[in-house]
Amino acid sequence: MNARRIAPRLASAAIVCCLLALHPGTASGSCPPPATAVCTAGTSYNAAADSCQASFAACLPGYVYDTSSNLCEVSAPSTTSASTCPSGSSFNPFVGKCEAANLSPCASGYTYNATSNRCEIPATFTPASSCPDGYAFDSASNKCVGGASSACIYGGSWGYYEQTCTSGGPLPGFNFDTETGLYIGSWACPPAYSVNTTTGACSGPMVTASCPAGTVINAATSKCEAAAGPACAAGQSYNPSNAKCDFAPVASSDPSTCPPGYVLNVDANVCAGVLNSACPQGGSYGYYERACTSGSPLPGFNWDDETGLYIGGSSCPAGFALTVSSGSCSGSPCPAGQVYDATTSACATPAPVAASTLVCASGSSFNPFVGKCEAANLTPCASGYAYNASRNTCEIAATFTPASSCPDGYAFDSASNKCVGGPSSACIYGGSWGYYEQTCTSGSPLPGFNFDSETGSYIGPWACPPAYSVNTSTGSCSGPMVTASCPAGTVIDAATSKCDAAAGPVCAAGQTYNTSNAKCDFAALASVVAPTCPPGYVLNVDANVCAGSLNSACPMGGSYGYYEHACTSGSPLPGFNWDDETGMYIGPSSCPAGFALNVSSGSCSGSPCPTGYAFNAATSSCQPSGCPAGTVKSGNLCIAAPVCQ
Repeated sequence: MNARRIAPRLASAAIVCCLLALHPGTASGSCPPPATAVCTAGTSYNAAADSCQASFAACLPGYVYDTSSNLCEVSAPSTTSASTCPSGSSFNPFVGKCEAANLSPCASGYTYNATSNRCEIPATFTPASSCPDGYAFDSASNKCVGGASSACIYGGSWGYYEQTCTSGGPLPGFNFDTETGLYIGSWACPPAYSVNTTTGACSGPMVTASCPAGTVINAATSKCEAAAGPACAAGQSYNPSNAKCDFAPVASSDPSTCPPGYVLNVDANVCAGVLNSACPQGGSYGYYERACTSGSPLPGFNWDDETGLYIGGSSCPAGFALTVSSGSCSGSPCPAGQVYDATTSACATPAPVAASTLVCASGSSFNPFVGKCEAANLTPCASGYAYNASRNTCEIAATFTPASSCPDGYAFDSASNKCVGGPSSACIYGGSWGYYEQTCTSGSPLPGFNFDSETGSYIGPWACPPAYSVNTSTGSCSGPMVTASCPAGTVIDAATSKCDAAAGPVCAAGQTYNTSNAKCDFAALASVVAPTCPPGYVLNVDANVCAGSLNSACPMGGSYGYYEHACTSGSPLPGFNWDDETGMYIGPSSCPAGFALNVSSGSCSGSPCPTGYAFNAATSSCQPSGCPAGTVKSGNLCIAAPVCQ
């Protein structure tokens, strides 16, 4: 009401008095008479300050007042996702991987050779009575000696330049070498023998090699080899330098208890940094310099004439220790109940798990049956067409007009007034009709057919002309003597007698089409704003309603029974009693205070907390939170300019 529109001054004064009586948030002040100052709901006028004021209400635990949005919002620390070396492993800073013990791929006494993936044990050599075939005993050297190129047992001759066997023509296992223009192959000497790299002659002691049962001698290494078992678990790689199995740290979306870039060693409960993590500005840690070094300039680095390098200070997170051999830092993770806040570089208490408001944004609503927000689809089809979600096409009924004859291969049957095809005429892709399979079958492969182990036949599709049906006993197609036509840009689908066109996008990115109601479903959005609905309820923004999911009226479990008008369960639950009539356990339903029950879905819904309030799960009630709408925080007050009316 505008008091200025009332002409008589006495009436104006009376009206103002009445307004003041009816609206405690109204007052006089700087507003020129006969107007009065009106304050926003939840505030009162302070004449001395000429402003509307209210006391600031503390935010719920886990929330802080955000001056940019003028709302209480989640006070979650700035965290990174956790990287972990799980139990049974530890972090190796030199390779930047977690490491676990290998799976002991070899029996006791054997050594694992990662290159050949074999288990090895030295061969046993005993004196022999003669040299191997092709070798002669040389008393001067007390060895059996082969002729020149005797090492080339696979063919060819010894190449001094190549230090292996060579051939002018192709040989099995030889490869052409463009540099020398020769074919290059491998060489081998008897066990315990060595090769003369000048002549390719093999020589060695007059001995016989023997190996344990189940192994084979490797002449090149003079070792007995056996097949190895798995060396590492799936996803891990064998590290021959330490016989460990390496794998990437396990990443999770959980907030980290270590600084960014550090990995939690679960068994040792230590945050481990990678190689040179003590040099956050770059470079590498110098063991001699006991500092970070670089061959090129870096921020904070200075040139050192003695080493010819740029030298900079090392730095570890607070409380962490430096390992000089790797230039890496390590230290204790945050204590239980805290996470590492990357913004403050300190441990902090995380926001409560339920410290977010679930919202179905404007333009959508919550569907309790699917537990999702739903929005209208993007109208993927033109007017008059229906959307077929299973095929992602737009459909419209074909137009059928009388024809002068039947399709090729069909004969008109006057008794039924139809065009009739022969047996298996539905099998246009080949094969014959299978009564048991109720489709086309073949004893041999055909395009589009798949083998069926149950029947031992290949099974394929069938099709009849548009508007025709199939005789399921014979596979014969029959139908009216008509011609089908479709709108331009569409194609007839004989199976449905519909004209198909390509569909446009049906749902926005991240949404899925719900065929039962033609809506687009998506998960409720999590907002940082303090909740105005009970935990587990979703705020329908457009309707301003807190909506519960399916059976939310049964907080103890079970599902809501429409017949029983109560919660039901097939197994015992707290507060439930057995009911002989229904053969179920029956328990009471319960909705938050002031919320209504929808018996069809067993869900509850009700009004959210008013503006300026938040739902406190601890007290199951709304409590003042931050500032009333239209005001801003100033010290311990919420203020706004009055409106003159």
